[in-house]
Amino acid sequence: MEIKLDDAASYLTSDRDGASFIPLGPAARRRFTLADISFIQRRTRTRGNNIWGTLGPWEGDQHIPLKGNLLCSARGSQHSVSEYAGQATLDEIAQVRQGREAFFNRDPDSAVLERYISLEDTQLTAQLRQFTFGEMPYGRLTVFVQSDEGALVYLQRMPRGTGRGKRKLQDADDSHVEYLLPEPTDDDNDCGERDRLNYRVPLYPEPEFELTDEGDALRGLPSSDYKMVIKVLVFKRRNSSSHEVIKRAAARLGLSRHNLLRYLPESSGFVDVGFNRIEPGAKTLLLLHGTFSSTAGTFGDLYEKADFLSSLMAAGHFEQILALDHDTIFVSPEENVSRFDEILCDQQLQKPVRAIGFSRGALVLKQMTMSSHTVNIEHGVTVAGANHVGYFSALRGLKWLLTAMRHLSPPGPTRTFLSTLAQHSDKALDRLEGLRAMDGGSEINQRILQYEDPNSSTTLIPITGAFHPELVTPGWRRITRRSLNAAICVLLATRQHDWVVAVQEQGRAEPLRPMRPPDGLDQPIRGLHTRMVGDQLDNAYLKKALLSEPCSCG
Repeated sequence: MEIKLDDAASYLTSDRDGASFIPLGPAARRRFTLADISFIQRRTRTRGNNIWGTLGPWEGDQHIPLKGNLLCSARGSQHSVSEYAGQATLDEIAQVRQGREAFFNRDPDSAVLERYISLEDTQLTAQLRQFTFGEMPYGRLTVFVQSDEGALVYLQRMPRGTGRGKRKLQDADDSHVEYLLPEPTDDDNDCGERDRLNYRVPLYPEPEFELTDEGDALRGLPSSDYKMVIKVLVFKRRNSSSHEVIKRAAARLGLSRHNLLRYLPESSGFVDVGFNRIEPGAKTLLLLHGTFSSTAGTFGDLYEKADFLSSLMAAGHFEQILALDHDTIFVSPEENVSRFDEILCDQQLQKPVRAIGFSRGALVLKQMTMSSHTVNIEHGVTVAGANHVGYFSALRGLKWLLTAMRHLSPPGPTRTFLSTLAQHSDKALDRLEGLRAMDGGSEINQRILQYEDPNSSTTLIPITGAFHPELVTPGWRRITRRSLNAAICVLLATRQHDWVVAVQEQGRAEPLRPMRPPDGLDQPIRGLHTRMVGDQLDNAYLKKALLSEPCSCG
């Protein structure tokens, strides 16, 4: 359906601040009732079927800063298809289903409802060509939900359709998703009382943008090929707090666990073991995976596609290889280490251990050198260490972290969990200690990186990775590379990053004693976060770093 933005009759006015906003749904065709208006303006809690949301200015302005025609769903679709919705939306619908309780998916009446607001026929009233995030005009999208409903909202940059009316996309696979997280609710993220969710929606000047030469602003790129669409997925879920929803999803996806694994060369894989099935007197390599991941997810290429681990054992460098599958969301690195010690029954491994920590695993590695009762780490290698992930300190940066990780992660549990996290506010996510450990301003992070132990003899070689366009050309569309990378450069305040962590932060060794990388190779590897280990990082280089003998950093 079409709404003319220059038609005053299309707007309602808020009693709260006098702002004008547009009702979304059949009510936009001027069939809204006094009951609809009373619900919108919070005079009553009874909602009819004529409205599903509103769109208006974020704050201060009397009208949303758009002109032209707004296209939107009347009621929404329960049967989305890729040639109209885009494959990215079908992927998000599948992830919503995977992330919620199974009994909802078996109920035909609890479908995932897709709604859209297309900005393809609109323009900003004050058109910008160059802008910063601070200058960006915003709209306020309010989505009405029941207490037992959840919502996932995102911007989708997608190809324009062909023909008249409902337009078939030119390329269903060519779209880019940017998550939009809801604002905290008045009931402190408890779903019991809330009846609406608010979203701060950026109104980009163009559907594509790039980084300016100055590096601190963005430039809109006019495009006849792409359009900007706001997508809203609404679905049934259990009525509970954000924390409980996230916790249940993590349990279903196997992300909240602490298991000790041992590598078996004869089977070229890891098996779940306890203390009785390891060798306390063996020379040991320990692997610590990254956020939202697992041993297989982070290090799988080292034994599934290459014989890296088996060759280390065959050459006598290590007599056993262990890995800790651990919770990276809900508990701190200190708690990760404590549970590791419990698995080992507080019985110490007799020989010094070497370790590889990827991303957040670098923080667990460093914490282990300080507080573990069971291992003495003599030398560590960190790959893309998440010593300080700048998205946490940037305003509304977590939506960009989830968006970047979505594009870096293959389909599976990780991407499904990212979709689950994107259904909740920054405030709710900031309460998750496992994630806060990567925030350089958090007390959890500072306890690790500012730990003072003059007797520590553990040495560390940090390996860093940096984005390069050549790495993502195959299978990656121009719109994804350009727009997402431009935003990340501004948010992380550097062009040197791997889409998740700035290079200078990856290279931090404290509180451990740094070692110079072998052969003087101290430049960033061309690599993207989650794709470095076993893929874009040369295994021979990783081996040199791992087997290096302690020396002065000079």
